[in-house]
Amino acid sequence: LILKASHSLHGFGGGCSSTYFQLWLRRALGLAPGSIGAICAVYSAVSVLGVPVICSSFDASRSRTRFWITAAFVDALVHAAYPLLPILVGRGAELEVPMRFIALLLWVTLGEVLHGATYSLLDTITLLALPDKLAYGSIRLWAGLLFAVNRALPATRSA
Repeated sequence: LILKASHSLHGFGGGCSSTYFQLWLRRALGLAPGSIGAICAVYSAVSVLGVPVICSSFDASRSRTRFWITAAFVDALVHAAYPLLPILVGRGAELEVPMRFIALLLWVTLGEVLHGATYSLLDTITLLALPDKLAYGSIRLWAGLLFAVNRALPATRSA
């Protein structure tokens, strides 16, 4: 039940942040296309190294469950603050101040790297916890199902 709930929440959260992320940066923060591209390029590049480093740390950890719970909690907190970013860092012309843009860039990069890592870690924990590895699909299905439910909700489609 805990694994299904975790996959469900992660899938639903992925539906919230992934599909319209660039549009949200444009509309909520008033970023120019070049700034949006820079943010997406940086967090994608950092993820290439960041996710494997976090996952390797998980493998080396003595308390994998605690490690994942901590990573997932920090991931949730970082993403929960996304709606506050226009207040915290400003929007539009305010983000032309380099320190404000860098703060936004670091926050978003942290959030997206953690999201990618916690997805991988959740899959690993699921496989480690299941005595019957063939049951993995029925657990992982919940992430896809809740992602689809999220995409079908009218509030998540309007931007």
